Amino acid sequence: MTLPVCHHEVEGSLRAASGLKSVTLFEHGAGHVQEALGHTAQGAAVLYNRQRAEAAERKTPPMGRFLDVDGVGLHYIERGEGEPIVLIHGNGTMIQDFTISDLVDRLASRYRVIVFDRPGYG
Repeated sequence: MTLPVCHHEVEGSLRAASGLKSVTLFEHGAGHVQEALGHTAQGAAVLYNRQRAEAAERKTPPMGRFLDVDGVGLHYIERGEGEPIVLIHGNGTMIQDFTISDLVDRLASRYRVIVFDRPGYG
């Protein structure tokens, strides 16, 4: 695909795409059209990413509950009874790393275990 390089080519492209008989760009119009196209592409990327995130959340729903702290939803699980132990994962891991390794279940046999996902992870 070749992009128009002057406002006459942009006008012609818009006229052909829209089916209008006349399209007139004002001074510096081509730059505004390219800027608008850039914003449109950014908007489309945002919508695409939001749609993909929602699909992923439907496919793998959270395993715990959410707690609101100053407007931030923190995902956590809670297991067992007794003295509390709080686990917070490091960078690049999630709650599932504690559950898959059976650490939560082993601790929950003696303690109340609360595991938080760091913001952005769960």
